[in-house]
Amino acid sequence: MRNGLRINGRKKKRVPATNLTSVRVGGPVRYLIDVYDLRSLRNLLAWAKKRGIAYRVIGSGTNLIFPDRGYDGLIIRLGGSFKRLWFKDQVIAGCGIVLKDLIERLIKRGYGGMEPLYGIPGTLGGGIKGNCGAFGVSISDFIDRIFILAPDGEEMMFDRKRIGFGYRRSRLLPSQIITFALLRLKKGGSITKARGYLKRRLEKIPEGWSAGCIFKNPEGKIAGRLIERCGLKDFQIGGARVSGRHANFIINDGTATSSDIIRLIRYVRQMVRRRFGITLELEVEVVR
Repeated sequence: MRNGLRINGRKKKRVPATNLTSVRVGGPVRYLIDVYDLRSLRNLLAWAKKRGIAYRVIGSGTNLIFPDRGYDGLIIRLGGSFKRLWFKDQVIAGCGIVLKDLIERLIKRGYGGMEPLYGIPGTLGGGIKGNCGAFGVSISDFIDRIFILAPDGEEMMFDRKRIGFGYRRSRLLPSQIITFALLRLKKGGSITKARGYLKRRLEKIPEGWSAGCIFKNPEGKIAGRLIERCGLKDFQIGGARVSGRHANFIINDGTATSSDIIRLIRYVRQMVRRRFGITLELEVEVVR
């Protein structure tokens, strides 16, 4: 890439969003850069700011839907030192690490507690930002503090209160990049226990390309059951179909566009609101 950008990382142009997300839809991304250390990340943000280029960080792309027109900006992925672990008084984890890998490595070092999250796809950073969870456990249960890189390159440390965890959310802004986390763990991890949770999770998840659960569960309700009671299992718009196995999943049959999926999301929300008076809140993120 020209214009004087020097980083420790990997740079690409015009990358199809279909290659970056689990649902496999979306047009081309202007820039994709994998960055491997904090200094390079600061340089990259300064480079983007100087040129007025919008940016966002993604992990494994498991809860993102890019538009058909693509994204005329910079997509950043964290690699290198952002995938490392440090075992000191507290465990420090880079936020580019995939959750499954993180849990396996912690168990090998004798740390446990995170086993229920073993089957959740995505990275630690993405999990923190959306406060992912499963089987009554949320990732916020294991976070002490995090380090944030602001758009101006300033590094800040946030405690749990400032992170603002809630159900499947935090108060962190899209422009705030989570770089590292200090974890709260207990001794005695079990890979057998973790694989048991993974098996239970896979029994519920439908096959095919999807962005995971589309909607958050309303308080006291289960989104998938509300959708099912509206008779929407296997309902299809274009190449996007409500799963017949789990109604809170929308499956790309291989021909879906982003527009198909968004139209189906809107229709499902409309039908649930009409029947139950409940407006479902998105758990996935639709990139604008």
